[in-house]
Amino acid sequence: MTEVITLPENDIKDGKIEFKNLDQYLAMVNKYVEYGNNFVVTEETMKGAKDEKALINKMVKESSARRSDIENNMLAPWLPVKEKMMNAEKQLKSASDNIKVQLDKYTEELKEKWRDNIKLYIESQYQDTQYEPRIPIDEKWLYKKNFNGLEPKDSFIDSELTTSIMTDKANQKTEQNEIKMVKEFAQQLNVNSDPYIRQLNSYSLPEVIEGMKCDAKKANDQREAQEAAQRAEREKSISQAQTRKVDEETGEAIQTTEKRYNRSFEVFDCTKQELNDIAQYLKLKGIRFEGTSRERV
Repeated sequence: MTEVITLPENDIKDGKIEFKNLDQYLAMVNKYVEYGNNFVVTEETMKGAKDEKALINKMVKESSARRSDIENNMLAPWLPVKEKMMNAEKQLKSASDNIKVQLDKYTEELKEKWRDNIKLYIESQYQDTQYEPRIPIDEKWLYKKNFNGLEPKDSFIDSELTTSIMTDKANQKTEQNEIKMVKEFAQQLNVNSDPYIRQLNSYSLPEVIEGMKCDAKKANDQREAQEAAQRAEREKSISQAQTRKVDEETGEAIQTTEKRYNRSFEVFDCTKQELNDIAQYLKLKGIRFEGTSRERV
């Protein structure tokens, strides 16, 4: 195409803009858009394609420049006012922020007073009891609707505080009963109750009692096994002492060469205690024996 797009002429007056040939400009643009979208590059049209591309780019650049000029001219009277208004808005925002800081501070001070009065009321309900208050102050309680000035409303006490206090006392009573039962059971098993009392924080009472039984049985089995091993070691030592003698020069135990015998004998007219005494004597000597029982006729 050889036509050149004529940019719209404009007239700015009193903050208003009027275009004299805007429709002509847009119609010419549409022609170039259709022409460019349907353009086919061939060997014959390559040079012309470059020229057309350069022409279209030039038109775009000129149009953009004209648009910027118009915007700047239109905004020129507005920019100083805009800056003043923005500064005024910042000052207003600062004033609002200062009021918010004061409101937040006062609200926190008010909440602290409400919180203190809730604590005082709760503590008053535990006087002359064996319990200590363990009720955390819920932040959802700290709203003006729950108070007459600084004092909790009766409706708030009935709906929230009374229920929390009753639940807390009931929980503490249950805990004390469980601790008492753990102590009594630990005394029966002859074990330290302290670690099992601490377990009540994580396990139920039946689980703690069952664990205590298992621990006590395990400790008893270990003790019996240890005592049995010690008895066996003593008996072994006694037996070895009866079959060894000491070298007088070196002090070392040496194996005796004394001949050992196997004999059987029968005891007549002997009481049970006397039989036990004989058996104990043989054990002390390290002599192995087997006994048979036959009552006296």
